[in-house]
Amino acid sequence: MGLVRLTHSECVKLLRSPGRRRNALVAVDGRAQVVLPCFMLDDGDLLMPGGDSSAIFHAAALRPVTAEFSHFDRHGAGGWTITGMGIAYPMTYPDHRVPVMPVATRQRNATVFENGLRVRVARLTGHRTTGEPAVPRQRDGRS
Repeated sequence: MGLVRLTHSECVKLLRSPGRRRNALVAVDGRAQVVLPCFMLDDGDLLMPGGDSSAIFHAAALRPVTAEFSHFDRHGAGGWTITGMGIAYPMTYPDHRVPVMPVATRQRNATVFENGLRVRVARLTGHRTTGEPAVPRQRDGRS
């Protein structure tokens, strides 16, 4: 298997397709990771709905956040892992109106974004694993 580095724009494209919602391992200021749903925006920022448990979101505001996403291909030996780092900010009213999910879903779940965060991602880095076998070194003719 080989590793292929991904650029920031390639990472955004992968995280936005086929849907914008993905679960991530999120660490706030170097603390233990927790699994949280995240919505990828076009500019590479992340929205994290707060829902009923707002404790982590109050602790995360204005602190560095790391989010790690992984995907494994169902029908192949490949996949990818992407890590994003940025600063978390409390969501503002315009963030609630970002069309990351269908309008009906937003209206039904309006309160999940009340205590949410917007992570202004400085950089996304990642790598893709390919299912191609590693090519062995060429022999030098000596036995």
